[in-house]
Amino acid sequence: MAKRRYDSEYMKYGFLYIEDKREGPKPQCVVCSEILARESMKPSKMKRHLETKHSAYKDKPVEFFQRRLTEQRTSQQCLTSSCSKQEQALRASYLVAQRIAKSKKPPTIAEDLILPAAIDMVRELLDQSAKLKTIPLSNDTISKRIEDMSDDIQQQTTARIKASAHYALQMDKSTDIASHAILLVYVRHVWEGDLQEQFLCTRDLQTTTTAEDIFSSVDLYLGSVGLNWDLCVGITTDGAASMTGKHSGVVKRILEKAPNATWQHCFLHREALAAKDMVPVLHETLKDVIKAVNHIKEQRAPGFFKSCAKTWAVSTYRCCIMQKFAGFRGESAVITEYASLATHAIKIILPFSTTYLCESGFSALVQLKTKQRNKLNIEHDLRVALSTITPDFETLVRNKKHPQLSH
Repeated sequence: MAKRRYDSEYMKYGFLYIEDKREGPKPQCVVCSEILARESMKPSKMKRHLETKHSAYKDKPVEFFQRRLTEQRTSQQCLTSSCSKQEQALRASYLVAQRIAKSKKPPTIAEDLILPAAIDMVRELLDQSAKLKTIPLSNDTISKRIEDMSDDIQQQTTARIKASAHYALQMDKSTDIASHAILLVYVRHVWEGDLQEQFLCTRDLQTTTTAEDIFSSVDLYLGSVGLNWDLCVGITTDGAASMTGKHSGVVKRILEKAPNATWQHCFLHREALAAKDMVPVLHETLKDVIKAVNHIKEQRAPGFFKSCAKTWAVSTYRCCIMQKFAGFRGESAVITEYASLATHAIKIILPFSTTYLCESGFSALVQLKTKQRNKLNIEHDLRVALSTITPDFETLVRNKKHPQLSH
């Protein structure tokens, strides 16, 4: 049986049509927007709908229904435009929050400085500043945006670690402005054929800083995100007694849970310990070396400096394995051919040689947690500030079911 097609004459009954991919065109009432069955594409059935459900309009001319159709489409366009503007304002709010977190500034700067400055610039250059005022940038909003981005980055980081066959940790503890003990943990893993170093977590050691407290806090976090100690191949710390105690130190506890892991004592801390008893002649020699290194850095010779640092920090054996079997420069065929040896090489390369990243993290902590913000829970701010992973803004915006504009 031939399918009945829509005829422009049906507009006098107040009907247009929509296209159904499986069933073909279906009649839709322009008054109530009801979509009838495919079989109702008949003048008699459309007329019956008009007379029974919209009897007040049954004698209206076709121009009336055409106006209703135009009004309906205009309303839909306004709604679509409104939703689009809300999403744009929400995305802008996330982008501003990310910049604030990266610069380690308080969230209040958005509403107190960034928004007024942006309005001034747009008004002077483009004579259009009204739209900027719709971007939600209050203190609480920016804090919530940073928390959302932190959760997204945490999920991405965890997924990348799980996708890697192994991972290594570095950790260090310090105190903040409020004299609270803070533990920072970084992770190194393989992602898309390269080594990735990411901020993993920060733990607030509320009571004491014993080895049991430190280990329990890290163990609890790894368990909460579904990471297994069996995949850990390295742990790097300083030489503090709570970390390296022979019988009950953190390293001892971790090695019991992670039989494949090895411990690395941060060589920067070892160097500092050795320098305490340094003879004057050697001390002067090292000062000259430091001057030479600083001169190279000032002359912007990164290739040479990187080569020197690499030679100093990594043994010849490790470098040889990395170049031969790690495959981090596109040598995927080598990994496939020497899978077992490549896996062993990666286990050797993954462990950190220093706790430098933790030291950098503590510098960021000092900027974030000030006397005015001494009660701040800094994990979300630190994660967004220190992570190199870009938040999935599209997913974050999409998950906000009813984005609200500022008034």
